[in-house]
Amino acid sequence: MSYGGDFSWRSTEVKRLANCAASDWSNNSRSGSQITGCGSAGSNSYWDSDHLVGASVHTINGRKVGYRSDQSCPPARGFKYLKCWYVGGKTKGNPVITVSVISYGSGGMDTAVDWYYL
Repeated sequence: MSYGGDFSWRSTEVKRLANCAASDWSNNSRSGSQITGCGSAGSNSYWDSDHLVGASVHTINGRKVGYRSDQSCPPARGFKYLKCWYVGGKTKGNPVITVSVISYGSGGMDTAVDWYYL
């Protein structure tokens, strides 16, 4: 498992949420509101390691995007939207993240996290 890019000051939570969402999609084909078991992933060290079944490589790339005055989720990067979170709640100063899939195959997966601060 490897990380690259920018993940905000709440990087541990953001990385864990992204890993959980990516694993749920890869292992169970779930996305959006179907992903229900990741709500507490941000505070769970279980998500510090790779949990993709049948894959040997998982990269997660973080990227800060421009502020959205409507406070909506950042657009997905890649081909598959997975999940959006208001990390720490919908409060000024907290990041809003969108997790999406850039690419995947039998060997692994590349996941994107786009975010901005409320």
